Amino acid sequence: MKGDPSSDLPQGPTVMCIGLSEEDFSALPAHVIEPGAPLAMAAIAGLDSVDFSRPDAPRSIITPLVGRGFDAVEIAQRLQSKGFRGRYIAITRARPDFALIRDDVARAAPGVSFSVVSLSGGPEFHTV
Repeated sequence: MKGDPSSDLPQGPTVMCIGLSEEDFSALPAHVIEPGAPLAMAAIAGLDSVDFSRPDAPRSIITPLVGRGFDAVEIAQRLQSKGFRGRYIAITRARPDFALIRDDVARAAPGVSFSVVSLSGGPEFHTV
């Protein structure tokens, strides 16, 4: 079983899923989230309320590669500006140009550890 979804952010979730549908969450490969990891599901606005300097701040952020009103480059920039030092994972159902995405994110937010996971059934897990 993957993490236990919860919107109770004060408990200090290890993983924060932003703008992720239940369908996409259910399709996440087992290696993406540590079994039993404290987990929070949030809308994009939830990112603004997180203080990443706190010891109980999320260590991993998972979003769609492209969501309603945001994309991975924008999220990576926001995470970098907030001092996030964890792992940012963007997921997609497509098989995008992974090199192009990694380059775009690395240019926009060089301090963010970034990965792309394809939910299309392939073994793709691409890290910057």
